[in-house]
Amino acid sequence: MQPSLIRLNLHTGERLEQQILPAELHQLSIRHIDTNRQGNTVIALQYQGDAGQNLPLVAVHRPGQAIQLLAAPEPVNRAMNGYCGSARFDHSGRFAAVSAPRGDLICFWDLQENSYVSSIRSRDGCGLAATQNNAEFIISAGTGRCIRHNILSGETIRLPLALKTAWDNHLTMVSL
Repeated sequence: MQPSLIRLNLHTGERLEQQILPAELHQLSIRHIDTNRQGNTVIALQYQGDAGQNLPLVAVHRPGQAIQLLAAPEPVNRAMNGYCGSARFDHSGRFAAVSAPRGDLICFWDLQENSYVSSIRSRDGCGLAATQNNAEFIISAGTGRCIRHNILSGETIRLPLALKTAWDNHLTMVSL
């Protein structure tokens, strides 16, 4: 593989920029991305190599710069189990959530500081959407559960659902 991120002009189709991961990271696949209003992109990665490796599975790209890998604490990174399913910026564009459904984790990052903030357990949690509140996300799970989590307060609220559902990793906030 040759993982790369390409930025395009949506109106003309012109390629504005291409960033390619270093050759030694050729098994680190770019999976899901989200871009904030400032043009920064958070990237969820999947590692296709030796399970014994413990490579970072989250990255950020800022226009005109190389892709920067972000390391979670080693136990958290190992618990991600080589796979991140979704990535989403919060309303402010400062914080990001990245899901790791194989590890039953949702990890949170402060991309102003390029630092890991925290994580929560979420069985088969994968879908992510930002609410209108800074540092707050809706998280859906393949189990049919949805929660709202604020990373600054640490408050997690289970959302009541009228339907029996099972969610995948694509989630969009329509209203709250």
